[in-house]
Amino acid sequence: MSDKPEPQPDDVSEPSSLSVSGGRDVSIGGDVAGRDVVKTTTTITGFSEQAVQRLVLIVGALVFVTAACFFSGGVAVGFFAFDALNKQVGSSPEAAARFEDRLEQLNNLQAGQRFEFVFSEDEISSYVRFIAGPQLGFAPDTGR
Repeated sequence: MSDKPEPQPDDVSEPSSLSVSGGRDVSIGGDVAGRDVVKTTTTITGFSEQAVQRLVLIVGALVFVTAACFFSGGVAVGFFAFDALNKQVGSSPEAAARFEDRLEQLNNLQAGQRFEFVFSEDEISSYVRFIAGPQLGFAPDTGR
């Protein structure tokens, strides 16, 4: 090898930040990658941290509102349902006899003949309590 410096090629398009000093020891500083220095940038795809946090808060609020609607609706429906179940229905042997008479009239109709069968809660309760209940094995005079 000769001590003469070698000529640099003329096709270098970027200035180099490489510094070489000679002597007994050689020290090299700067980018020592040759001609092409590849620098990478990282691109994060998707939602940012703030967007994810907003999304979680919105979904949580929607779940809370939905649960509140179901709870309040359940309370309202339950109130009216329990109120309807606590209604007292009267039972009497006379109402049971009226219901049984209507059933007999229904049995006497011709095939295909139109009919309207109207009865009250008291009549059907009386029929089950006093007539059908004992035949079906219900507790006597209770309809249960």
